[in-house]
Amino acid sequence: MVPPLSYVLAAFVGYLIGAFPTGVVLTRISGRPDPRFKGSGHTGGLNVSRMGGLALGVLTAAVDASKGVVALTFCRLLVPGDLWVIPIAGVAAVVGHNWSPFIGFYGGIGLSLLFGLFLLLQPLVIPVVFLAWLVLYLALRHRPRSMGLAILVLGPTLLLLSQPEHLVALGFLASIPVFLKHVPDFGKPETPVILPPGA
Repeated sequence: MVPPLSYVLAAFVGYLIGAFPTGVVLTRISGRPDPRFKGSGHTGGLNVSRMGGLALGVLTAAVDASKGVVALTFCRLLVPGDLWVIPIAGVAAVVGHNWSPFIGFYGGIGLSLLFGLFLLLQPLVIPVVFLAWLVLYLALRHRPRSMGLAILVLGPTLLLLSQPEHLVALGFLASIPVFLKHVPDFGKPETPVILPPGA
């Protein structure tokens, strides 16, 4: 029997790891504008690429994707042998990424981090979500709306693939903060993907 406090600790550690503000740190180091106050206002790879170029955006996305893996690895060491620490730490990491206390509760939208988690745990769901996004984008012609809705197929896809309960729980629960972060952008004009000169 795992003590409840162990789950609380896993959630706290996952949240703090997820909350590392990659985009803000990298733009500050490179002397680029703070992504919180430019473009879409999100701190993930896409908006960072608008501020600092493609390479900086890709680096941001890669580090953000690794944060979920680091959170899971560390929390599984904290609570060895218990698979339910995976959704607890994973969801907490996404929440930390989306609302980081280190930068005034700004953050990204959680896609890179969630991608990193499922690249490790069950990569088959990634092309399904991408296909759902593509179909929705062709219909809606609006990235935030199409991605916000597409992420909701994650949990049902894991269920249809007969994945273990802890992974299904991760899919359903982790998609919620990603969806919620997209909702404020549903009614806004789509922010164009424009790279800075010389990017």
